[in-house]
Amino acid sequence: MEFGVDIYIQTDADNNIYTDEFYAAKLNIRYYLSRGFCRLIHDRHQINGEPELDQIARITSTDVSVFYKMEEFFKDPALLAELRRVGWEQAVSDAIKRKYDNNIDIVLETINALIEKLSAINDFSHLLTNPEAVEHAWYFSNFNTDTGVKYTGHNLGHDLRTFKRFLEYAKGKGATMTFFLYD
Repeated sequence: MEFGVDIYIQTDADNNIYTDEFYAAKLNIRYYLSRGFCRLIHDRHQINGEPELDQIARITSTDVSVFYKMEEFFKDPALLAELRRVGWEQAVSDAIKRKYDNNIDIVLETINALIEKLSAINDFSHLLTNPEAVEHAWYFSNFNTDTGVKYTGHNLGHDLRTFKRFLEYAKGKGATMTFFLYD
C-alpha cells in the first residue's frame, strides 16, 4: 500500500455535493485526483529548478496561478483560527465572503485551456527540464489517454479531465468557489 499526501477538491457547496447519494453512486471514486497531481501542486517548492506546472504554464502560455491560490486557502491564519472556533461549514463560508473570489469559472477556463493546448502536444515530458520531471515522465506522457485505476497511475491528462468533470458537477450543485485540501 502506498502512503502519502492526497489532494481533494473542495467547494463552497460541499454539503450539496458530498451527500449519501454521492457516495452511494461511488462518485467520490470518479473524482479522485492522483498523487501525481498532488505532487505537482503540493511539492513544487521542493523541486530543484523550475516546477513542472510552471514549465507547463510557460509551454502553453496559460496562467496557472489560480491553482496556487486554491492551495493557499487553508494557509489563511484567520480561517484556521475560525475552523477551530466555529467549525468547518461556518468558517469556510465566512472565509469565502471575507477574502476569496468566486473562482470556479476561472479554474474551469484554466483547465480547459490546458486540456486544449496539451492535447495538441500529447507527449510533452521531453519538454520539461528538471530532474523530478524526468523521474516522473510517465505522468506527462500520453496526455490524450486516461491512464490508471481510481487515482493510482493517472497521467496529467486524466487528472485535468477528472478535475473538469468534478467542477462541472459541483457547479450544477451550486458551487461558485473551489479550493484544495490535503490529507
